[in-house]
Amino acid sequence: MSSPERATLELLHELPDHETFQQVDDLFDGLNTLSPKRLTELLQSYRHVRTLPLFAWFAKRHSHPWTRRPDLAALNLGSGIRQVVKGGEVDPELRITVPKCMSRMVPR
Repeated sequence: MSSPERATLELLHELPDHETFQQVDDLFDGLNTLSPKRLTELLQSYRHVRTLPLFAWFAKRHSHPWTRRPDLAALNLGSGIRQVVKGGEVDPELRITVPKCMSRMVPR
């Protein structure tokens, strides 16, 4: 069984083929008890180049207390723009495409 931290990364890996941005956004809204230490360890060893910027995007969007601990700026996000959503809007900082309707939404 995966820890909540690993399960979160596994869920992000399924975007957008098996999960929707809205489903993941709703889930992230309730993720206020993740372990910063476990997250840092997982994020530093995770190698799926599309998942890491997605994690950083959702974490930035929801601003839970644990988002201050892992250094999201130190993540290896790869180079170039990752197309997650066809026709989506590019997040200039994280270089991924996200749904246009969510890119303009005010974080909670």
